[in-house]
Amino acid sequence: MASVDVAIEVKRVSKSFRLPHERRTMLKEYFLHPLRRTQYEQNYALRDVSFAIEQGEFFGIIGPAGMPPELVRRLNAEINRALQSPELRARLTGSDNVPTGGTAAAFAQQIRTEHDANERIVKAAGIKAE
Repeated sequence: MASVDVAIEVKRVSKSFRLPHERRTMLKEYFLHPLRRTQYEQNYALRDVSFAIEQGEFFGIIGPAGMPPELVRRLNAEINRALQSPELRARLTGSDNVPTGGTAAAFAQQIRTEHDANERIVKAAGIKAE
């Protein structure tokens, strides 16, 4: 994957969260059933993901449709925190990239804007899928 034009290379990243099958909503439930074990389900946000970003590309991380909003917020917060790292910022800006971060909603709007612009170009050029 590595090449002279690669600004960032990521290999085999995984991130998972344990989500409980039941929720104890009242404190007394812990006292009434202190030995009851909560069962958890392992959910992967990323599983063995590898990718490279070439110089000059913009990119973001997109999750599956219906992803829990809390998970989106947590991932977004961690990504924005990582983008504040002086080492990562230096590496990104050193290869002519501009680390911006932001919200999921702002990134969704950027994707819509890019899609609309490219759609006009494709239509104007008469490009058709084969």
